[in-house]
Amino acid sequence: MRELIVAGGRAVGVRGVVRSPRDTGAAGPKVDVRARQAVVVAGSALTTPELLLRAGLSNSNIGRYLTIAPSAFVWGRFPEALNFRKGAGEAWTLNGFVPVHRGADGRYIDGGWYASPDNRDPSTTAPLLGFAGEELRSRLVEFPRLAALSSQVDDEPHSENVVSLDSGGDWQVDYQLRGEDGLKTLDSLRKICRIMFASGFERLYVPWRRTIERGATGAETDARIDRAIDGITSQPGDLSITGAHLLSTARWGASASNSVCGPDGQAHELSGLYVAGGAAVPTGAATDPSFTIMGFSLVLARELLRQRGRDLVKLRWKRSRKNHTSIVGGPKGTLGYDGEQRRVMAGKEL
Repeated sequence: MRELIVAGGRAVGVRGVVRSPRDTGAAGPKVDVRARQAVVVAGSALTTPELLLRAGLSNSNIGRYLTIAPSAFVWGRFPEALNFRKGAGEAWTLNGFVPVHRGADGRYIDGGWYASPDNRDPSTTAPLLGFAGEELRSRLVEFPRLAALSSQVDDEPHSENVVSLDSGGDWQVDYQLRGEDGLKTLDSLRKICRIMFASGFERLYVPWRRTIERGATGAETDARIDRAIDGITSQPGDLSITGAHLLSTARWGASASNSVCGPDGQAHELSGLYVAGGAAVPTGAATDPSFTIMGFSLVLARELLRQRGRDLVKLRWKRSRKNHTSIVGGPKGTLGYDGEQRRVMAGKEL
C-alpha cells in the first residue's frame, strides 16, 4: 500500500501497486481498495507512519516516540558441550530486575529490564556474536559449547526516536538509547555477566569484540566484568543492540498534542482513519507485545461495531482430544468454524 484515498475530508480507502514476490521486479498495476466504514492501518510501527506521512498528514507526533524494547546479548562458553537445541531451552525468564530502584535523590540505581535464554543456530549466532574475520571463525568453532542470555529493556518513549521518510518516500529510523535507557542496558549486561559466571561459564563475549575471562576469585571476576562494561561508550558502533518489539509511532491518546489517534483509535486529524497494531500502543511494553496489540485491536473492533449498533461475539469453548479449541456454543445467530471442520450455527454443532 502506497497511499491513502481521501474524499470529502474522510479516509475512504487505500491505493497500492502489485509487486512480484519478495518485492523484486517492476511495479505492476495500481490497486484501489475502498472502505465501507473505516480505513484501519495496522502496518507495524515502521510502515504505519510511513503511510500516514506519505498521505501528507501534519500531526507532528506521527513517527515519533518509537520504542523497540532494546535487547543486548551476552554469549558464554561452557566447559562442556550444551544441547540447548533439545527441549524447551527458552521456557524460562529472569524477571527479578524488572522493577526500577532509585536512590533517595531519585537517581537511577538498577532495574528496568528482564532476561531470557536466546540460543540460536550458527547462521544467526554469527552476526550477534560481535566478531569478524578470524576472531569470528574461532568463536564459531566453540559453537557446541556456546549459549546466550539476552536482556529486554523497558525503554521510554522519547520524541527524538523517530520513523521518518527518506528522499525516496520510504521509512527510515533514527533511534538512540536516551535518558535512563542506556543505564538500564548497561545494568543488564553487568548483572547477566555475573549470573553466567556464577552458572559455570568460563568465558563471556559481549558485542562488540569484548571477551571476559573468569578470574581466579569472585572479586577478580567482578572487576573484569566492571572494566569491560564501564568501557562501553555511547558511540554507535560500540554496543550491539537489537529490537524486535517496535511500538508507539502512531499512538493513541487523549490529545493531538502528544498522540496521533484518540482513545477510540481514530486519527485526530482525519475522520474514518484508524490505527491498530504496534504503532497504536502509547508506550513500550518491554516484552513481547502480542497480547497488548490484541487488546488494542479488540477495543477498536468494539468501537467500529458500536457504530453499527453491534458488539463483539462471545463464544464458549470446549476441549477435545482432536482439537482443544473446538467451538460448541455461542449467541443466537452466530456462525463459527472449528479445526475439526464442523460448522457451528446458533450455538449448536451440526
